[in-house]
Amino acid sequence: MVLDGNLHEEFIKDIVVALQDTKSVHLIYEPVSIAKSLKILKINELHKFHMIKPNLHELYTMANYIRTKNGKSELAYSESIQSDI
Repeated sequence: MVLDGNLHEEFIKDIVVALQDTKSVHLIYEPVSIAKSLKILKINELHKFHMIKPNLHELYTMANYIRTKNGKSELAYSESIQSDI
């Protein structure tokens, strides 16, 4: 089942909870934007997704969010992107 970032955070969480005991359904998350890429991180459900499909910018945003949440210093987003171009 593919869920995208246009869905409300509570709806995503409700779907994850409803399917938590179902082994035959794999959850996939398509962030659709930088801001919406953080939804599954904010509801703390990343570990329940079989796959996420962020683009490079969404991936950097997600990684920086996780790094900051774990108490490590956050890299500046623009510096991170510039170093890889």
